Amino acid sequence: MEHLTRAALLKRATQAMIAGLAILCTGVLANSAVPEPELVKAAEIGDVVKVQSLLRQGASVDQTGRYGSTALMRAADHGHREVVALLLEHGANVNATDDEHGTALMAAAFKGHKEIVKLLLNKAARVDVADKSGGTALTYALAGGHTDIVELLESRGAATARPVTPHVPKVSSVPTKTGGPPEPSPRSKYEPQEQQSRPGPWVIADSDRRYLTDSDLAGLSPDQLWKARNEIFARHGYIFKTPRGKAYAKSLGSFYRGVESNMASIYRSFNKFETHNVRMIERRERRR
Repeated sequence: MEHLTRAALLKRATQAMIAGLAILCTGVLANSAVPEPELVKAAEIGDVVKVQSLLRQGASVDQTGRYGSTALMRAADHGHREVVALLLEHGANVNATDDEHGTALMAAAFKGHKEIVKLLLNKAARVDVADKSGGTALTYALAGGHTDIVELLESRGAATARPVTPHVPKVSSVPTKTGGPPEPSPRSKYEPQEQQSRPGPWVIADSDRRYLTDSDLAGLSPDQLWKARNEIFARHGYIFKTPRGKAYAKSLGSFYRGVESNMASIYRSFNKFETHNVRMIERRERRR
């Protein structure tokens, strides 16, 4: 999955789309000029005993380390559920933000830590807070490929990835002047062509116009599924980062023009069909 691979994390940490998560992932970025509080360090490595001891000694639960990240953010980012629960019990601010306005919920959603996401939501974590790049917990869950967390966040009120305004009216049937059978209304020049007539090296050419079904995906190979998912991103001009993605973009030739590297922006440009179809293909890929 081009836009989901862990190998791409280092590169993505330097981009605006995950500016908030760059703060949380201290293994990716280091800033030795800022001292790391013992509580923050213990939370990051999941040392429950030490975290408990430090809190009993009076350590401030919301003290921050590098990039303004708290112990709760570090624990959520690294998947330490017990530490997260302990910090929350001691009154950690579930909606604290780091230097880039990232939150613990964003970190847990991106990394796929569903149980931690539940803990944070049950402590009133805000689902629609956006970091400086415009990313929310929902867009990070989408970027991480965690459809179960996407559904959980949506069930708690997170706004679905903002659909774009349809660029053409739907083809509708209108009566003929002679009273005969209805004819299709004229197409706008901007309307996507039907699957059989749209040019281009697409696996599923009309995945932006209808909901895919299991039968659409049943006969596709793993490589075709990967392309079927990423061609949705390609048609929106996503600038791929991994070698596989770059090679794919090059193979599209004149049918591709990279214009946007911000994953959150790409997701927000999807219409309802594209949002649904990306998730469906991701689920199919996991079963392979």
